[in-house]
Amino acid sequence: MSNIILIGFKNSGKTSVGKALSHALKKSFLDTDHVVEQDYFNLTQTKKRTDEIYRSEGEAYFRALEALVIQRLVWVEDSVISTGGGCLLLEKNVVYLKQCGKLVYLSTSMDELKKRGQHKDTPAFLDSDNAEKSWMEMYCDRKSIYEQWADLLIETDGKIIDEIVEEILKYGE
Repeated sequence: MSNIILIGFKNSGKTSVGKALSHALKKSFLDTDHVVEQDYFNLTQTKKRTDEIYRSEGEAYFRALEALVIQRLVWVEDSVISTGGGCLLLEKNVVYLKQCGKLVYLSTSMDELKKRGQHKDTPAFLDSDNAEKSWMEMYCDRKSIYEQWADLLIETDGKIIDEIVEEILKYGE
């Protein structure tokens, strides 16, 4: 398979690792969140980030838009693809992604994810009234989904981007 698809939590490094990996492999880089944002702009003529789309339009709308982006990936070849943290929540997305390439899970501990996201707003998918409980539940649910579908699991805690890229390269395509 010609594509390497990075999966994992928000702040796990999918975009940063993806850009570095694509450079190392001399492959194109595609971030599905950026494509979702572009598609939303094309539909509405309104520029919004993914978290803003999620908040303003709701989860169902956001996931439907994301699913359309993922369906189009079957035409993408020889690329490194960074996905949104929740894209594997829909099983149809998993089916399309598995057809497109190898799924590499950037496994990051809850503590590390919190540290990386501490200066950012509460993610749109968390319950702002009970963010800590919501975070714990989401982490446990998604971690098992990522582990279930990953072709390769890479631990990211305590590693710099180049170390993660080297580890992925060791496993080849």
